[in-house]
Amino acid sequence: MVEKFEYLDVTNLVNEKILKLTSVIGVLLFYSFGILDVLLYPQFKYLFLKFRFLFIGIPISICFIILLLKNNIKVKIIAFSIIAILVSINICAVIFISKDINQFYYTGLVFLILYVTNISNLPFKYNIFTVIIINLVFIVFSIVFPFTNKYVLINDVIGLFFVSFAGLFSNYIIDYYRLRDLELKIKNEIEIADLYHKSTHDKLTNLKNKYIFKQLFEQSWENAKRDRKPISILMIDIDDFKKYNDNYGHIAGDNVLKKIALILQENVKRNNDVVARFGGEEFIIMLYDTDEYGAKMIANNILKNINKTNIKHDYATFGRVTVSIGCSTIIPKDNLNPNDLIIIADEALYKAKKEGKNKVI
Repeated sequence: MVEKFEYLDVTNLVNEKILKLTSVIGVLLFYSFGILDVLLYPQFKYLFLKFRFLFIGIPISICFIILLLKNNIKVKIIAFSIIAILVSINICAVIFISKDINQFYYTGLVFLILYVTNISNLPFKYNIFTVIIINLVFIVFSIVFPFTNKYVLINDVIGLFFVSFAGLFSNYIIDYYRLRDLELKIKNEIEIADLYHKSTHDKLTNLKNKYIFKQLFEQSWENAKRDRKPISILMIDIDDFKKYNDNYGHIAGDNVLKKIALILQENVKRNNDVVARFGGEEFIIMLYDTDEYGAKMIANNILKNINKTNIKHDYATFGRVTVSIGCSTIIPKDNLNPNDLIIIADEALYKAKKEGKNKVI
């Protein structure tokens, strides 16, 4: 069970629709504020319009297009952050070039910070960088275009700092709880998946168990009946396994079961096929869309590979661990039952045992 989630990236929490929506609204507001530039500062209207729509507007438009078109969420976040920084440069340019701490534009700067930290739905680790840059932009403009009323400027710098702190703090808290909720959701999903795996797989060999095999077999049977495809069953039993357990111990017996299970999995790799532990030392394989020739070929490969392992078994017929395999193949029809195919394979397995073991019938 996974207990820690260091691999979680907060970018997974970003809602792309909200990010696009906030970007569209933000860009529209930015361009519409050009009217205020003209109304409030007619003496600077050409400079401010040129600055807003050309020097700042063009890179904002480029970032906006990237944000809308790119599929990479991190690229979208960076594009949004650059847009926010460019907007802050424009606001500061209006404030400091006009040499008027206009409360409307200063409020716009405050709103921009709150927009970034609380409305944009972006992670804290990105927003802290953006907000720091916005504050630095304000400070740089105040140095390059100094005000005569330094007390008002200092007050606004301090005010901007506290707004930034409050916005980032709330952003951090929101991120913390969103990430915690995501971790809890993932934990629940892992627990459910773990419980499902335990209920459908054999604990020792990690093969599917008899319960889930029957479900999958019935589904495949219906599919094969609909598509008129052959379906084959291999019943596999370890020869003289009780003698092996009695003489070598159950731990050694368990190791044999694991090795046999691994060989079976290595020889059956298609997604539609199923390998399962049927009970004790018995295994079963379902081969979808496989005729008798194909089933026998796979069975013989399994037999050969198990013999190659040459696991010592002094109390068995061949002096090593071997298996017997019974095969059956059929094209399902309405008058047939899935269990019929298993019964036929089981009868073939019994015959293989009776005829000397370590063979395919």
